[in-house]
Amino acid sequence: MRRMNADRQHLHLKRCCLIILWHATGSGSLIAFDQNRMKKTVLITTIAIIFFLLVLQQSTFAYDEGEVICTISSFITGVKSQGALYSETALGDFAADALREAGKTDIAVVNGGDLIHVLDQGPVTYGEVVDVFTENKPVAIAVVTAEDIWDMLEHGVENIVLGEDEKTDKEASVFDGFPQISGIRTQYDIAAPKGSRIKYLYIGEVPYNRHDSYSTFTLCATEEMLSGSYGYKVLEYESTGKGLADCLADYLKSGDHTASTVSTDRIKVQGSKDKPLFPRGVLFLVGLFLCLCSYLISKAKRRADPDRSLNSYVDPDR
Repeated sequence: MRRMNADRQHLHLKRCCLIILWHATGSGSLIAFDQNRMKKTVLITTIAIIFFLLVLQQSTFAYDEGEVICTISSFITGVKSQGALYSETALGDFAADALREAGKTDIAVVNGGDLIHVLDQGPVTYGEVVDVFTENKPVAIAVVTAEDIWDMLEHGVENIVLGEDEKTDKEASVFDGFPQISGIRTQYDIAAPKGSRIKYLYIGEVPYNRHDSYSTFTLCATEEMLSGSYGYKVLEYESTGKGLADCLADYLKSGDHTASTVSTDRIKVQGSKDKPLFPRGVLFLVGLFLCLCSYLISKAKRRADPDRSLNSYVDPDR
């Protein structure tokens, strides 16, 4: 069932209730009618209220649960049991992109704890999209500063800790509010003190510093998060009239979105052995490059001064 305009729908339902009450009272007057008529009025009014609530509940879904939204060529994984509570995941990025598109905002955030089911390869129904989330939480838009975003990210990664092996302690690092992001690129140092882990912040392609309270952006997230859940800052917001599942369904239906279009390079990590600052492979390539440069420079010098090479030769018979 397609979403109806809320104002028109509510007006229509009010008219239906008034018509029912009019016929129940016989004349439309609610004054001085007998006990039997009162019982009849109460009964019909109750039915009207139930009807109103059922239609209102139907209006919270943009599609029938069995309706096929799209077909995807690969699995899109990364729910709370697969790392979404402490790290960036493909499904988290995908869902955040869906919210940013739905709200037409600069950035978007989906909390890792809201992701509980992967998107399977093949045809995807609206019911399967609903199952991705813990519930179809209402989504809203808020205006935030660069400083707000920086602080939000600091709070999002402050629960991550290192284990004795200097790798991320996955069990101790879980946080239902971990931010899966869209429109943002950042990097944090897991070994740094809490509150000072974020190293840089890009919104789009533009860098911003921590204390920038002048640059403002639109953020799409759940009303729950914007209301201060998970310890985030309480923000004023405007409801979109959609839920998480509606945003994701619209995004899937709007174009050719597959797992191959989802990258997981928005949140970079430093300071642990599983995510080292300079991976061994990088160090090896740098060393190889320096050796090659040294060899080429030495070879170029010999070509530029061939006499020097000849003069350096000592005849053993002398």
